[in-house]
Amino acid sequence: SRALSEPLSPDCSVWPGVELRNVTATSRHVRVLPPTTPHFSLGLGQFPGEGGTVAPGMSCQYTVLFAPDSLADYQDFLVVETQAQYPLLVPIEARRPPPILTRECVLDCGYCLVGGVRFGQFLCCNEGLSAGTFCILPRRQWPSVVTTSFAEEPPFAVSPSLFELQPGQTTVVEVTDRCRAGVCLFPGQGQLIGLELVCVSGEEEVPALGELCDVTAEHYVRFPPANPHSVQQRTLTIRNNTHLELAFHWQIMQPNLQPLLPGEIPDPAHIQYHLANDDVFHVSPASGLLTPLQDHEFLLTYQPQQLMDYHRVCHLVVRDVPELPREDEPQDTAPKVNDVIVMEIEVKGSTQAYQVLLEPYSIHIPGEVFIGTTIRRRFKMWNNSRSRISFHWERSADCHIMEVEPPAGEIEMNECFDLELVLTGGRPGAVISRLLCHVQHHHQPVALAIQVTFKVRETHSCPNVQPCKGVLPPLASCSVDILFKPLVCQHFDTVLELAVENGQGCHLSVQADVQSPQVCLLTCHLVFSELYVGVPAQGSITLINQTLLPAHYTWTMVGHLPMMCLLSSPGLDEEDPAASLVLDFGDNVLLKRPITKQLVITNHTAIPAPFTLEAEYFTGHVHSRINLHRNNFMFYPLNTVHLTELCCDCVVLYILTGFVSGLLAHGKGAAFFVQPDCGILGAFETQTIDITSFTNMWGEYRDQLICKVGDLQPKLIPIQMTVMGCPLYFQMIGPQPDRQNQGPIIRFGTHVSGGDTVSRSLRLNNTSPYDIRMDWESYNVDQEDRKLLDVVVAYGDAFPLKDADGNEVVGGGAMSNDAPPTWDRSHTPSTEGTSSSLKSKSVIHTADYPYCITPQQIDVPAGGSSTIHVSFTPLTLSELTSNAACVSFALGFMSLDSKVSSCIPGKVQRAQGQDLEPLRLDLQASVRPAMAQRKCSITRTFQLKNSTEMPLSFRLSTQPPFSVLQPQPGGGTASCSSHSLPPGENQLLLLQPRHNKQVKVAFHSSLSMLAYLRQSAEDVPPSVSLVTNESGERKLRFRQTLSVHYNNNSLQTVPLCAHLSLPTISLSCDSLDFGTCYVGQTLVKEVHLSNRGGSSSYWRVLIGNHGSVVTRALIGNHGSVVTRALIGNHGSVVTRALIVMLPHRLATVPLESFHNP
Repeated sequence: SRALSEPLSPDCSVWPGVELRNVTATSRHVRVLPPTTPHFSLGLGQFPGEGGTVAPGMSCQYTVLFAPDSLADYQDFLVVETQAQYPLLVPIEARRPPPILTRECVLDCGYCLVGGVRFGQFLCCNEGLSAGTFCILPRRQWPSVVTTSFAEEPPFAVSPSLFELQPGQTTVVEVTDRCRAGVCLFPGQGQLIGLELVCVSGEEEVPALGELCDVTAEHYVRFPPANPHSVQQRTLTIRNNTHLELAFHWQIMQPNLQPLLPGEIPDPAHIQYHLANDDVFHVSPASGLLTPLQDHEFLLTYQPQQLMDYHRVCHLVVRDVPELPREDEPQDTAPKVNDVIVMEIEVKGSTQAYQVLLEPYSIHIPGEVFIGTTIRRRFKMWNNSRSRISFHWERSADCHIMEVEPPAGEIEMNECFDLELVLTGGRPGAVISRLLCHVQHHHQPVALAIQVTFKVRETHSCPNVQPCKGVLPPLASCSVDILFKPLVCQHFDTVLELAVENGQGCHLSVQADVQSPQVCLLTCHLVFSELYVGVPAQGSITLINQTLLPAHYTWTMVGHLPMMCLLSSPGLDEEDPAASLVLDFGDNVLLKRPITKQLVITNHTAIPAPFTLEAEYFTGHVHSRINLHRNNFMFYPLNTVHLTELCCDCVVLYILTGFVSGLLAHGKGAAFFVQPDCGILGAFETQTIDITSFTNMWGEYRDQLICKVGDLQPKLIPIQMTVMGCPLYFQMIGPQPDRQNQGPIIRFGTHVSGGDTVSRSLRLNNTSPYDIRMDWESYNVDQEDRKLLDVVVAYGDAFPLKDADGNEVVGGGAMSNDAPPTWDRSHTPSTEGTSSSLKSKSVIHTADYPYCITPQQIDVPAGGSSTIHVSFTPLTLSELTSNAACVSFALGFMSLDSKVSSCIPGKVQRAQGQDLEPLRLDLQASVRPAMAQRKCSITRTFQLKNSTEMPLSFRLSTQPPFSVLQPQPGGGTASCSSHSLPPGENQLLLLQPRHNKQVKVAFHSSLSMLAYLRQSAEDVPPSVSLVTNESGERKLRFRQTLSVHYNNNSLQTVPLCAHLSLPTISLSCDSLDFGTCYVGQTLVKEVHLSNRGGSSSYWRVLIGNHGSVVTRALIGNHGSVVTRALIGNHGSVVTRALIVMLPHRLATVPLESFHNP
């Protein structure tokens, strides 16, 4: 058959070809009848020979012409007649994939003003595989012919109403195609403009009774009186109650004033709108957009320019508001838009002049004032205006100097400013004048009246004029010498009058400043802040000569010296910071790792003083000192340094090792080394002291650092440090600085089940100054134990001292460790994954099998070594267990038998036993049974026959547990062997025509298949399933396929199935009740064990409840009660009788049966 999947359109033609092949061994005559519908027509056939005959293996071709007249799907068939009994029908199909238009069911047009137009664009896409022509029309007009360019359903209209989309093409309309109609909803909501004045800042006022107001204004705002050019503001809050953005602008208009009686409606014909011709009132922002359903704030500003009252109306105008259409107006007419006044706010404001007052407004100076003398008078300037003012005073200097200080400034509203009038006379006589002050934006200046009289100063020292008189020829000049000899220190100011006979004289002003030597001090106080006995102090002062004359000076002592002085000594301040200072080296200091802390001492005096620092108890003395700089502790890898550098590092390491050994030679376990430990602390000097801790024993250390400065009382600074770690290490791995409590991993390798015991010797070295007793306990890690909690009850000492025979020595321990351990056994070093918490499935049990450490208690001498032996006894595995991994670890608990080594009151406290993290030793081994793995293979034979007349090449393949053996002639056989058969997969085989070949397929069974029984349903492969018949027999069913791959890439499959019989053992009863039994009486019960399965099985019986205490006691007293036998299966149910005896005990014993296929 031939299906046309190309996109089609009417009046198109397609010529698909039909090929007919002769697959028989003889020539065939072919005749093809044309289709029955007019949309398909058949062309002439092309034959390989003449007469319409097709030879074997050859083919002929026919051309089918398809000419559709619409976009529908078409079906027909061809009838092929041959020499066969029945004709051959060839179906013909021509399909057109429909266009798929993506569209929304609801096209929300949003909100629009009444009478307005809102355009919304919606994206549509043709996601079909063929083009389509779509149209939009109202639902009531479907189906009909589209005659307009847009579809209208008032008040909605959609355009274009008819369009064509290619596959993947998009447009912005919602449409339907000619075959399927789509229904779309167009929701929309018309709204009217709704603006609301929410509030106006400031005090609310209403028009006074009889006050003339604007006839159309809706709101009223009055500003308080203001001064010219001042600024007042109010905040207007306007809310947009519509769902649309509204464009707006403000207009300041002249008011419409009409005298109306109460209840009278204004005449619209007399309402006129005129813009205001000034900028006294202003609204900000002046234009913009009002967002939907939001409050907007506007700033109304009042800034008068002249002394008058202002009255205006603020119009809020909304732009482009559509007009409501009239009833007789056609609906397709475009709406008209205009600007609409939606809110009118009437505003008023009055203006007042500036009110400036001088206090006093006139200054009259009584008496007479000498010329050249400056006098000052204070006065105030008040601002009683409505706003702040700026002023500036004039200055008069024509004959007399009159000015105001400061000459300019600003005064806030209802405040005053202190000013000072400065007068200096230039000639004698009475002066009556006015000094003017200009106020910004004020119409006239403010005047200060001044009245004063000046005269010439009389003095005993008069200037001598030489010559004092004479005759001056016409147009001549002469020089006159004026000699002035002062007698006192004064300011001389006089006027010489030149008298001219028969003429007008003139005046000469003479001024002089008579000075005497004057010296002053820059500061009148000299303070010595701190004085010390025997230490001279020095201070300096500055003398200033204020004249141009030389001055001679001498110092004299005025008063008496004090009899007592305050002395100070070097040392710390009264508020001593060392009182709360603690040198804390940390709570988790690693053993043998030096830690350095720094102490800063400062001399707050000018007296040098010697100092010494030393630890009170844990101090160390060495013969030679070295610089403990941090670079001395840096060691480099061998591949990064030269040999000389490596030798230098080795020398430094050797020196440091000897230095630390000398510090710790006192055997206290720790030492605090101070550097420098003595010296001279200079005047106001600060020195940094390094205190380094060295340890070779764990413990909580407490000490005091004694600081002596001069003759002062010593300061005691507490020192505390907690050292963690283990001073023991194994000889085979050496010291582990970062993992001191982790020993080596002893791997015993793989051993045969039930084999001989293997032993290892390990040497322990002790680097501490004390003898350490080690108590070893071994723990087994059980990965399959489901118990959540182990209860361990202990009393007395956890690790008592024992003699050589293992007996406890009474009172032999230094102290009792009854407290619970502070460390977590599940989180000792390298125990991740073996935690006994609920987060892990593994559980730790104390046991001495299969690993054992001897001796379990051993003393490691101080600075010496001891040897322990670790032995491994391989487990005895059952036949059900293929192999077992023995994962264990041993913990060595450390104890101190000497009371001096365990505790020194106030100095050191050392934890031991279970309170101290033990030394860990990991043990690993593997046990395997001494038996060979058994496999069984069963083969089946089938024949492959080539019924064609040509040879066939093929390959055979399948999946485990099936395999293809080498094909060979013969019938099917069944065999069982312990070795695998030679596979025949992936071999190219050739089968001649009319021949057959035998193929052997083997099924391989092994004990590993039983693992499917313990897996969950999700983990079992889909080809494996468990089948149970009506009699209770269980079988594992394996399904696979045998694939025959031909050389022409064709595939033939043959299903394969195999059943693996499983033993099904059942007991005749679930429990045994022996009832009441007397001591010494033996009761016997029989239990029948039956195998209903198709496989033989080994079995055994265990008495117990998974290793409880009672079970271990029963087995321990009466021996092992394990019975093994073989139950065969030969097609019938086999039953064995079990005899259970209960000697000397009253109990109910559950039995458990284990079988091994």
